[in-house]
Formats: sequence, structure tokens, C-alpha cells
Amino acid sequence: MMRVHGPGDVGRRVAWRRKELGLSRTELADRAGMAESYITYLEQRPDTVTPQTLVRLGRALDTTPEALLGGDVLVPPGAGRAAPGARLVPLDDDECRRLLAPGGIGRIGFCTSNGPMVLPVNFGLAPEGIVFRTAPGSVLARQAGRLVAVEVDGVDEVLSEGWSVLAVGPARLVTDEAEMHLIAEWTGVQSWAGAHRDTYMCVAPDRITGRMIRTD
Repeated sequence: MMRVHGPGDVGRRVAWRRKELGLSRTELADRAGMAESYITYLEQRPDTVTPQTLVRLGRALDTTPEALLGGDVLVPPGAGRAAPGARLVPLDDDECRRLLAPGGIGRIGFCTSNGPMVLPVNFGLAPEGIVFRTAPGSVLARQAGRLVAVEVDGVDEVLSEGWSVLAVGPARLVTDEAEMHLIAEWTGVQSWAGAHRDTYMCVAPDRITGRMIRTD
């Protein structure tokens, strides 16, 4: 069941969107016609926001009240119309790695006795490869020594553009304490799923390919 979003969620989304646009609190306050002290309060403390305030914040942040409320958070991306003149462009190895470099959420694909399986993970990119964390003895941990696929993508709903990168290679458990420390320091990767997911895994791609939808 989807949880009910409470006071404070709006403030976190306001702060995230403000930083995404590169705005200071002062600049956002000027755009919205609000006091900077209120923006600071909203971002730091739970509060109930009126519909009028949501409209003003949405306009100032180039977004919608619905987005600030999280109404589109659990909706799969890409439901909009295709852009005219769209074309599919292959990406080279360097561009693929550049897109993977910030880390984020990807999907691990592998084969099981019950057929193919794909699971989402929070990942980071380290010199050793694509790294993620899982629980000891989990279905992902049991893929150590096997070939897996890592798929990561990004979507621009406004421009109807997007990209997808696919990396294929053997998965391995990271058991060396020094390497584990370096990976943790390098990527800072964590699992949103929590629950003692302290087993690090690394996928060193044998091949990496990507495509991008462009409309320019």
C-alpha cells in the first residue's frame, strides 16, 4: 500500500528541486514572493502547506503542485507522447561510463532455475566496476561468479528524450576488507531497501553498450 505523504515531504522536494535548479534560498524566495525565513523553515521542519503556497512554489521551481506533493513519484516514466523527429543514437564506451558515473538506480538481470529475473539496486561506479550492496545469501549474492546484465537509464519527460546503458559481465563478491573500504569511500553506495545489506558486489563489464533518444 502506498504510504500517505506527511508534512515535511513537500519541504524535502522543494529543497531537492531548488538545488537541482542551482537556486539559493534567497533566489527561490524572490521568485516565489516569499520570505527567505519561510523557505528555510519549510525545508528544515515538517509543515502543512496551503494550496496557494504550493502553486507559488511550483511556478518558482518550474514544476507543478502535484510534483511537489509527490503525486508523480510512483508513476513509471515515459508515458508522454514521442517527440517529432526523434532518432536513436548509439553511445560509445566513454559516454556510457560518463552516464553511469553519478550512480543511482539500475537493474540487475540474471538467470535462475525458475527463469530470467530482474531486480532493482542502488549502484555506484568504482574503478573496479559497477558496485552495489545486497544481503548475505540473497538471490543477488548467489550470482557471484555468474554472468549478469546491469541496465541503467534516464528519462527527460519534458523533451521526450532518454538514454539506456547495458553492461554485461561476471559478478563477484567483494571480500577483501581494504577493497571494500575503498569502494565504500569511492562510491558511498547504500541500499534504499536497508535491512543489513552489507554484502558488496562488483560487476566488471566485459562489454558495455548504450543508446540515446535525441530530438535535436
